[in-house]
Amino acid sequence: MPDCQIGIIVPSFRDERIAHTILSIVMLDHNNLTRIYILDGGSPDGILKTIKAYLRPHDILVSERDKGIFDALNKGLDMVAEPYFGWLGSDDFYTSSVNFAEIVERFTSERLDCMIFGTAFIDDFKVRRSTAACAPTIGNYTIGRLIPHFSSFWRTATVGSLRFSLDHPIAADMDFFVRLVKSRQLRSCCKTQIGTIMRLGGASTGGAKRILMANWDTFRIFTRYMGHGVAAFAVGMKLFNKTLSLLFFFRQPVPLTKELTSAIIRTVT
Repeated sequence: MPDCQIGIIVPSFRDERIAHTILSIVMLDHNNLTRIYILDGGSPDGILKTIKAYLRPHDILVSERDKGIFDALNKGLDMVAEPYFGWLGSDDFYTSSVNFAEIVERFTSERLDCMIFGTAFIDDFKVRRSTAACAPTIGNYTIGRLIPHFSSFWRTATVGSLRFSLDHPIAADMDFFVRLVKSRQLRSCCKTQIGTIMRLGGASTGGAKRILMANWDTFRIFTRYMGHGVAAFAVGMKLFNKTLSLLFFFRQPVPLTKELTSAIIRTVT
């Protein structure tokens, strides 16, 4: 068995594009440092067959009904046995800027709590906007600079028993990270490169209604921890920053290897 150091938690439900996600991990893991945890919400047999075809013998697939993406992420956090972990959506994928050996080395030598990459958001493989990594601090949250959790890696012991609240079906990640950041000062490393490609149309970006619901939920969460005034300012800055990223996203190339690009295209076609 490989000496896995990083668990990658992937929640999934009825999404054949998860093949891209698995490929992006496997093709970048040259030293068998990762173990993939697929938390599937009960997909049809055909999709499960596709998942199994791409997983390695030491990866783990659990398929059972759940209460949504954050319930699945909680199950993954309960299962992960490695000292470090990341997470990735079933329609998202890592870029070649993600070097698992470097991640392990930096966590070990610098005693990091987390490493965060930039994120590019795509629609039909065209980059629509991108966001830079930022340190997980209350100050950054107050000015609308948020942690993209699918572009982050964490020390498992840092998160400990903290779990996502299922009372927030869309913005539970916001609640999770506010509680984590308020609990301790985190030693972080913010990478300038884009590490994760995320497809638009997820739980918090899938149409105007979902975006409105996500921001209302975010306002409620910030109000609980920081008061109405700060919450209103933070949500306003969040929307302002997102608008800026749509209009003037930092135009660095999306670093996909030729092998990964061709593999993803093969699974698409």
